[in-house]
Amino acid sequence: MANTNNSAALDDFLKRYPSGQYHDRALARADDVLWSHTTHDAAGLNTYLQRFPSGKHADEAHSTIQQLSKKAVPEENPDEVLWARVDKKDRSALQAFLSRHPSAHGADAQALLDQMALRDAQRKSLQQPLDMFNAAFEHQQPKELKDIWPGATDQYVKALRPPAGYKVLIKLQATGDPTVSGDTAQIPCDLISETTGPGIQPKQNRKAVRVSLYKSGDRWLISDPFGQ
Repeated sequence: MANTNNSAALDDFLKRYPSGQYHDRALARADDVLWSHTTHDAAGLNTYLQRFPSGKHADEAHSTIQQLSKKAVPEENPDEVLWARVDKKDRSALQAFLSRHPSAHGADAQALLDQMALRDAQRKSLQQPLDMFNAAFEHQQPKELKDIWPGATDQYVKALRPPAGYKVLIKLQATGDPTVSGDTAQIPCDLISETTGPGIQPKQNRKAVRVSLYKSGDRWLISDPFGQ
């Protein structure tokens, strides 16, 4: 049995002689024979270790499995790691990444920056009608109000012609980002109103509204400044 390569014969011998003079020699031979037929992949090496967990070749089997595991895990791409860490809502972070890594996710960073620029331009164009609405009340000019709010009712037009010494102020203050759908938009705002005049204790009233706007040519105009 000392030189046989027959695993089945060795296993049979070990079963019939679980101890004795030749048991250890047969067990060592079975260890060598199984190792010689073991494929050096994870499955083959684990099969060997199940049969001989403390065998002559156990250390080599464990070492090879560890090496295979390291090869199986792909190395992280440094650019991918950096991109994953970038705050995609931070303009400065995106610009810094783009300047340092123009070819790695550069298109993605630029696309996000372009979207931010578009939103900024959109926000600015939608802020303009609010500013013009506020200016109309500040200047007490009905014509300015009708220019930016063509549907202004007589109640608000007359409020810009108060008795001498009195003044009605209404102001729209954006409180969130606009929502745009084609040629219409809405902006969440605080509506701040105040009437001043002789004998009147100045007091501001504030309530939340959703200002509705529509596109006319290249301008945004107000359709309803007091929406809920």
